This record gives sequence, structure tokens and C-alpha cells, in this order.
Amino acid sequence: METQTFDTLTYVKKLQSGGIPRKQAEAQAEALIAVVNHSLATKADIEVTRADIERLRVSARRDIEKLRSEVKNREGKMLLRLQDLENRLTIRMGLMFVTTVTILATLITLPPFLR
Repeated sequence: METQTFDTLTYVKKLQSGGIPRKQAEAQAEALIAVVNHSLATKADIEVTRADIERLRVSARRDIEKLRSEVKNREGKMLLRLQDLENRLTIRMGLMFVTTVTILATLITLPPFLR
């Protein structure tokens, strides 16, 4: 990464050649340096930001893994519940079938005058 420095002397001379008094040109140069120094990120700032991003990435990855585990756990529980419901429904359908066959068999074996 290339670092560019601000040449205040050249800046002041250019302002003076444009008709700005020396004191005003120097004040502008100082103000501009203050803004530039405040606005530009230093290598330390970038490293802090990089470390923050890495910490957040690790945290996000851990949260994602935790959510995956939770989803798998809930999926397993839902499958067990579905299997239980399927078994209960099979039993009920079987009971309804047996009851229907029993009723029909009883009606068939009844004497004709009771039908």
C-alpha cells in the first residue's frame, strides 16, 4: 500500500500564487492537514478493524453451527412425533376396519326378521 504525504509548503505556495495571503494559506493548509489526518485510517486502525471483523466472523460461524445443531435436533424430534402420529393413525384405522367388519358380520348373521 502506497502512502502519500501532503506537501503543505507546495499547497501554501499554490494558494499564494492564486492571490491568497500567506497567513490565510497557512491556516487553510493546517486545517486541511487536521481533516486529512482525522479522516485517514492508519495501519493500526486497519488492524483493529481487521481483528474486529475476524472476531465477528468467528462468532457468526459459531452461531451458525449452533443453529444447525438446533435445527437437526428439532428435525429429529419432529420425525419422532410424525412416526408416533402415523402409528396412532394406523391403529385407529385398523380399529375402525375391525369394528366395521364386526358390525357387518353381525348384521349378516342376524336372522332375517331382525334385519
